Amino acid sequence: MSSDAERLLMSISAVMRSFRIKPEAQTRSAKFLKYNPTDFQTLRLLADEAHVTPSILADRLRIPRATATSLTDRLEKKGLLHRRHSADDRRSITLTLTPRGKKAAAAIAEEDMDNCRLMLDALDASQRQSFLKNLEKIAQRVSQED
Repeated sequence: MSSDAERLLMSISAVMRSFRIKPEAQTRSAKFLKYNPTDFQTLRLLADEAHVTPSILADRLRIPRATATSLTDRLEKKGLLHRRHSADDRRSITLTLTPRGKKAAAAIAEEDMDNCRLMLDALDASQRQSFLKNLEKIAQRVSQED
């Protein structure tokens, strides 16, 4: 019999393959860019937070600063984000979404919500509440370990 951790890993992997890798799962975001988890996370982060610098981006995504630089270069070339120099300190750069980047982030958010609804639809109301309570507990625990 598989350990609980192995069962969890298999289940999470199956869910992620179903949601993220299938081209038909990204009907809205595909207009803007091909699926890349780091690109999607970056757009969602920039949509949700103001004053994100390349260093903050690297820290939040847990990627090297050089990777954050190439990531922002790629998204800037696609017209999805701008680098803005601070008026106070020209060495400081803030990343902001372009109008196209905002549309892409909104499309990604809609797809994420569709994916979440699909998962929750597999459960009855009682199971759903239990699942959400336990998932929130897990999220809180792993956030504290950061």
